[in-house]
Amino acid sequence: MTITVRLDPDLERELKNAAQQEGLTQSELTRVCLKDFLARRKTRKTAWELGKHLFGRFGSGRGDLSVSKRAVLRAKVHAKKGRR
Repeated sequence: MTITVRLDPDLERELKNAAQQEGLTQSELTRVCLKDFLARRKTRKTAWELGKHLFGRFGSGRGDLSVSKRAVLRAKVHAKKGRR
């Protein structure tokens, strides 16, 4: 399959230089980079997978925070003002 890609002059120059340094044609280097990108996509973890060991680990112990958020905030503000 043939794919045509338009590159800006700077990117084209970088591709050409990188291909020369690696001893590959521009097409070969493009294929290698594309294969690498697609392989990494398959193993990339979601935000949930990256943080699931932390979720719920540092809880407040209060199960009503989403319902009573205003009262909790008000109490925190009053407590802070009282310390001054």
